[in-house]
Amino acid sequence: MGSFTPRALIYGDFEKPAYFRLLKDFLFKLGLRETTSVSSPADIAQHLQENIWPILLVDHTDGQEDGFVAFERLQKTLGFELLPILMLAPQERVVFGLFGVSAGARGVLAKPLQPQEAARVFRALIPPAGDPSTTLALQVSRLLLKGELAKAMPALTKLTAVPAFKRHAEVALARCEMKLGLMAQANQRLTRLAQKEEPDIRILCEIAEFHKSNAQHSLAISAYKRIHALHPQLHIKAWDQILLHVELDELDEAALLLDELQGNTNFRDSSTEGLARLMHFMGLTQSVANVLKMHPEALKNYYNWLNVYATARG
Repeated sequence: MGSFTPRALIYGDFEKPAYFRLLKDFLFKLGLRETTSVSSPADIAQHLQENIWPILLVDHTDGQEDGFVAFERLQKTLGFELLPILMLAPQERVVFGLFGVSAGARGVLAKPLQPQEAARVFRALIPPAGDPSTTLALQVSRLLLKGELAKAMPALTKLTAVPAFKRHAEVALARCEMKLGLMAQANQRLTRLAQKEEPDIRILCEIAEFHKSNAQHSLAISAYKRIHALHPQLHIKAWDQILLHVELDELDEAALLLDELQGNTNFRDSSTEGLARLMHFMGLTQSVANVLKMHPEALKNYYNWLNVYATARG
């Protein structure tokens, strides 16, 4: 089946080369003899073609862009589902780690790195030399990147029996089924996985996105509500639910959830103003008018903000 070489790939354009060197030295001591900086999915794909098994590190604040934007870009690339990805985040922002895990990260490490914890996490991701499951995952990833979905799916099915790859292979299979137009199979797969007593947060997020992409709005909102009930701190998915309510002109539901996120339901004018701002940026001018008509107490604050915004934009 061939062999592979583990290598750490740090995703991002770093403004602080000293930080990159420190991280590279730390990883070298753990057995990762090579560490490279990459800045695009194409760079990662090239490493896969060279039989490199990448352990990807995405920094939340790499100096150029929001690390979560970079992370989402990677996770939406069919073929990267099986790759181990770690997020690095400042200590005060590790709460955002749940978002990373929901989208497929294998873990989140706080900066500055704590040597013992970081060593434990990294070592768990470095596969044994010649590991057949990792070799198969590398081959599958290459097939997916080339669009050879039918060839990849039998191997993905095999990987669902390997604990280290199980949930990631299931997500990749569901995405393949969607690409091939097998919507019923994809839906059944994700629904079955979500019926566990403690469902995987990534699977729940995949279900929400699946229904949203298929214009099954009520099912998507039900999925978002389940995510919010299980993980209320995952605000980014609650915002996705708010946006969907706004698109459907369900303004009261959107405002209610926005109130909850703001943590104080006694200040409805403040949350309604926030909702109006949100809709303004979405270009939903009629919806802005509708929500302000229902809650005129927010009208003054909204127009004050609009004047300040317009002045700042020149």
